[in-house]
Amino acid sequence: MSLREKGYKVVSASAAAVETVAKPAVKHTHKIMLEGSRQIHSGIEDFIDTMDESSKKKISWFFKGLKKINKGVQNLVKYSISANYQDTASSLSMIENGLTSQQKDLEAYFEKNNKDVHRNWAFSLENRESIRELISYVRESTHEFDNVPYHRLLQYFIAFGKLQKMARRTMWNIQKFPMDDILYNGLKEMKDYCKYAVGIYGKLLVRIIIEKKWSRLFKFESDEEILVKYTGMKRENLIYSYIKSKKYMPAYALVVDPDKKAVILVVRGTMSVFDCMTDMKGDYTTHDYTDPFTGEIIASGLVHSGILTCAKNLLNEVKPRIMIALDKLPDYKLVVIGHSLGAGASALVSLLWMSDPDIMSRGFLGFAYAPPAVVSSELNVHLKKYLFSCSFGNDLVCRLSFGAVKDFCNMVTFFHTRETDRTGVKASEVACKVLYGGKMESSRGNMLYKEVKDTFTNYKLEAPGNIFQIYQLSKHPDFVLIAEETKDDYIGEYVDPKFYEEIIFSKTTFTDHMPNFYEDSLEYLVKKLEEKRQGEINSS
Repeated sequence: MSLREKGYKVVSASAAAVETVAKPAVKHTHKIMLEGSRQIHSGIEDFIDTMDESSKKKISWFFKGLKKINKGVQNLVKYSISANYQDTASSLSMIENGLTSQQKDLEAYFEKNNKDVHRNWAFSLENRESIRELISYVRESTHEFDNVPYHRLLQYFIAFGKLQKMARRTMWNIQKFPMDDILYNGLKEMKDYCKYAVGIYGKLLVRIIIEKKWSRLFKFESDEEILVKYTGMKRENLIYSYIKSKKYMPAYALVVDPDKKAVILVVRGTMSVFDCMTDMKGDYTTHDYTDPFTGEIIASGLVHSGILTCAKNLLNEVKPRIMIALDKLPDYKLVVIGHSLGAGASALVSLLWMSDPDIMSRGFLGFAYAPPAVVSSELNVHLKKYLFSCSFGNDLVCRLSFGAVKDFCNMVTFFHTRETDRTGVKASEVACKVLYGGKMESSRGNMLYKEVKDTFTNYKLEAPGNIFQIYQLSKHPDFVLIAEETKDDYIGEYVDPKFYEEIIFSKTTFTDHMPNFYEDSLEYLVKKLEEKRQGEINSS
């Protein structure tokens, strides 16, 4: 890479960082400082009023003077904060404009000299515009947060987390499905293929975070090498790999597993700016599931638009290689797997394959670990014939869809209206009980929870396929939702996708998403189930 090309990447990344990180950070800091100054001003004024009352209004003239001084100081502080913000914002805008101008000149140079340095670069001018549009879309979708002070937002989410925790024990009713042979075999296969969904993440996640081999950080190992070593496969069984992301195109690998007699398409989860762009394009688009041989529409529904685009681009690129591999290995089955974004892409790849005559003449299976909500129930009922999914603990991603985000905008609006109207139980009261160890009556909390839930009217997509819910008893008290007390460390049940319509607030909401947790828990549960089944066979 030439010095000019390196300079281009530094300049464009710096311009994007100033625009998307530095400027918003300064803006939010300004808002926090103004809120803080208002809180201090209000606190001092309340203190003066209290002192005035305790003096029985004998020296009200003195306290009125103090109030005027307090107000003057407040105005001076507000002016100082705003002036400082304007200066900083202007400086950042000048820096951004200068960097962007350099970026334009460099891209013009590359175009003139037929170089493609900027074509698939995350922070090219074209991609920066896409990022800008997505940020604008997110802001428009969550505008309810704009005029709510940060400390109020925090109170509302703490309060709802408390109410939700109480309601999960008393109000939630989960539909579970009995483990028939199809679901049992799907679970066993899901355990066997999970290593590929983990291994494709490469050095940062596998070597550093999961295996904690910090000494490997500066050792050159390609992502392909790590995938091969982690899964224990032979290098020649890696047919093809592109473990980088492009715009609406995930990282992936195509491998052969002789033991399972399978050709496997492995899709990586979110690891780049491009992947985040796909995740954020969370609006819904329509999709028709058609008969693969007649073209007749069997079902129509909604899907995650960004991940559908991702799945289509992936299949356009990888299908020829898949068909060549299947022709060479006629007795092998086709499998698609992934974790997180890769799971969502695997689900929609499966949906597209269901209408593909070339694929359906051979058949396939899909396995999705921590899938986001990507498909509506009209389509999901058919997808269940081919796809098995699992969710660990209170994993946020499995419950994440545009409708769920809009529900929480409604929650904020509900609590903020009640806070300002001063009617009924307020979020600030519930938050104080949580923060300071107070107790709340179950009936009162459930009533408020139901009021909030009544505002959750936005349409939500479903977690795809037959979904297996896993809990670890040592870290998830919510295991009581699907099982009685047990000595096993993990428990699991197939549950209805509607269980995932609401985001759960818990200590493990984010950490439960780690792919190695899925691998470890599936290994444990399948072993226990096999031992149980073998015991039943022996006893009979």
